[in-house]
Amino acid sequence: LWRPRRFDALLERFSRPAPPPPISPDPDVPHVGLRSREEIALRNALLAEEADTPPLKAEEVARIRALSAIRARAPEAVTEIKRISAGDDAITAAADRVSAVLDALVLRRIDPDGITFEANFGLTSLEYYSGFVFGFAAPGHVPVATGGRYDLLTASMSDGKSIPAVGGVIRPEILLAMKESAA
Repeated sequence: LWRPRRFDALLERFSRPAPPPPISPDPDVPHVGLRSREEIALRNALLAEEADTPPLKAEEVARIRALSAIRARAPEAVTEIKRISAGDDAITAAADRVSAVLDALVLRRIDPDGITFEANFGLTSLEYYSGFVFGFAAPGHVPVATGGRYDLLTASMSDGKSIPAVGGVIRPEILLAMKESAA
């Protein structure tokens, strides 16, 4: 999750009823400010729509919190995601996509049991990552490499055409520190 404190604040906000929308401005009062009357009316309409939207149910909030707390070996994480999904097709489909990635890793002779899945791993200031994110680390060290998918970034820069994209960074100073500590 990107910005976990912000996420928690939004989850809390959306789990209770929205405040009532503001009263429309009096047309007889002179307009003062940088926003136009149209911009104010649009904002008020959005706030009214939000006020009409029911809050998240307690069980939905609990499910989101449980999902975001998952940290397990990758195959166990998939099982846990499916257990928590409680029949939610979108969450089950996401678990199936993770499972497909693990199957692809097996074809490359990578043992998924050696991979830790951490739902909140995407704690990064690089908000353009919009898909799978990854990191490689050794015990006692910060990640030596991190990266992820950023297809939505390419879509925003190419008139909506999503182009598959993966990026990452390798930190040579961490590699050197690991090598020195192993010697």
